[in-house]
Amino acid sequence: MSEPALPEGTHCLLFFDSVRTTMKAERLLADRSVPAKLIPTPPEFSSECGVVLQVECLGSGPVLAALRAEGIEPKRMCAPG
Repeated sequence: MSEPALPEGTHCLLFFDSVRTTMKAERLLADRSVPAKLIPTPPEFSSECGVVLQVECLGSGPVLAALRAEGIEPKRMCAPG
């Protein structure tokens, strides 16, 4: 299950190619007890997918390593604001 939204300024958004990949990434991180939340793509960002994965910025190194170990590569990562 997803964690609640992180406070503004402490999170990053991970963009993927599809909703399916985004959901797979969320499940993978949940299995590893890594806080992540599936959210609609904020209006200031353009995305073909429509959803993004919200993670803690300071913990993004292990997040990316866990995803890449499973062959999942974010298309883009950014901090809103």
